[in-house]
Amino acid sequence: MLLTDAIRRYWQGQGFARPALHVHLAPGELAWLEKRGGQPVAGTPGRLPLSTVDGHWQAALAALHVLLDEDDHKHRLPLAISIASRWCPVLMAPWSDALLREPQAGQYLQTQMAAQYGEQARGWHVTADDAAYGGPRLVCGIETALLQGLREAAREHGRRCLSIEPLLSAAWQHMDKADTQALALLEPGRLLLASSSRGRIHAIHMQPCSGTWLRELPQAWQRWTLRRPELARITTVAVLNMSSEAIAAEFLPAQDALFRMLDAPGLPGWQAGAARARQVAACA
Repeated sequence: MLLTDAIRRYWQGQGFARPALHVHLAPGELAWLEKRGGQPVAGTPGRLPLSTVDGHWQAALAALHVLLDEDDHKHRLPLAISIASRWCPVLMAPWSDALLREPQAGQYLQTQMAAQYGEQARGWHVTADDAAYGGPRLVCGIETALLQGLREAAREHGRRCLSIEPLLSAAWQHMDKADTQALALLEPGRLLLASSSRGRIHAIHMQPCSGTWLRELPQAWQRWTLRRPELARITTVAVLNMSSEAIAAEFLPAQDALFRMLDAPGLPGWQAGAARARQVAACA
């Protein structure tokens, strides 16, 4: 489920060069767009608001069936699915020799997930990336019923399912890793921070957020750097707005860390807002 770098290189050269329907499932909406040759097709992005009280994934899965029903008479494009952090949470697992073999690797990852997200995580489908020996692993978990539901939706509509992955790994591909070493991912009710080392996600931090991004983002970054002093070397943090609100305020000059709004027109659910391409101030 969580794409490895090797698989991504293959898909970028072989699979993702072909047409695909990219879909994002989130508590507040289902978003989609068509991509051809790795680029979004004009006029294809769409959103379907979901008015659910508890934000359960069943509403998003039902909306996906509606979308595929309406789209079946067209191209039956293969699917690339990203899932909001609420339904596909992530963590960084420290290295363990248990990762070298099964079933110890699976048991170790389940234990790491349960330690952070509770005992219910032991029933999730859990997987990790292919980090080098000795390095931390990016781990994601998803309810087995949701994963099965997504696969069945693709199968019922005669679609190939190219990928099912957390929003973080899908969003990471839209960063300019040569100039940016960290990502701030804004989602409804959540803020996820990620930093990289040698082009790979190396550390993450997730916290609830009320939506007052201009205050909470700089404060969250400052607290994280206090806990991880090595992050102080980072001078640019890409901000990807996947929340339901456009960020359109005028921002103060940067102080400690420089936040830049990240354009991601190839990611379904991306919120451009009026602050696109402006600098976001660390206005704590």
